[in-house]
Amino acid sequence: MPTPTHSRCAGSWPRSTARPPSHSCSKTCAEPVSTRPSGPPSGRNRRWWTRLIGPRSAAAERGRGVTSGRPVRLPGVATRLETDDLALLARLLGRSSPDPAALAAAWHRSGRGAALLGLPAAELRERLDLPPGPARRLEAALELGRRAVAGAGELPEPIRGGGDVFRYLAPRFAGLRVECFRALYLDAKGRLLSEEEISQGTLTASLVHPREVFGPALVHRAAALVVAHNHPSGDPEPSAEDRATTRRLVRAGRLLGVELLDHLVCGRGRYVSFLEQGWL
Repeated sequence: MPTPTHSRCAGSWPRSTARPPSHSCSKTCAEPVSTRPSGPPSGRNRRWWTRLIGPRSAAAERGRGVTSGRPVRLPGVATRLETDDLALLARLLGRSSPDPAALAAAWHRSGRGAALLGLPAAELRERLDLPPGPARRLEAALELGRRAVAGAGELPEPIRGGGDVFRYLAPRFAGLRVECFRALYLDAKGRLLSEEEISQGTLTASLVHPREVFGPALVHRAAALVVAHNHPSGDPEPSAEDRATTRRLVRAGRLLGVELLDHLVCGRGRYVSFLEQGWL
């Protein structure tokens, strides 16, 4: 059954409490999904962003619906996009390409392209039954594609909320097999001054210290920052360590006069915003 995609989610920090229902995106969807509906942010963060972006209409939020964006699948017939993927894959592999039927079966069994991002050549060999040379070519092609997509995104000015941040950072996190912690440093008008990768950790944890996060903030004279990290498992539910790290960063920011506006935990097609959940 096709998975519905959506035209646009309200992944922002609005004044209105109206938000769309939570749902899961298909892997081809570039729009973010917050994991659950929540009320507006409160306290100093709300005042800061309200002053920055002004009030937003609840009616506009309600008007953002869920639509189906994938073609109907006929039994035994590949969609145009899948056929194109297989043709490109066969062209990349050249004469070393397996039998087309075997390649198509392995491609579907492996989860298609998104599931192959970040895999080493040895695992690509096993999943797609490839010789060593073509497996290395495919590994390089997937990494080049990931880097090209990661470098193509732009942040709006000013940043209007968690959805903007997720759309910008999701390609950078795609395919990573370890947690990566990134920070966006903003001026007083919510414009990006600098983006830094703070750390890369293990499969389940990234190592973050407040001095590593706020050092660049002082260098760039940032008024505020937003931090984000990925969960390689695809589940963005924050861990106890994520919550403890956020509390430490909030305390450090208050001492230094640089406000932590939000912490996003990014999963596969969805995210959790600490601000949207009322945890900041």
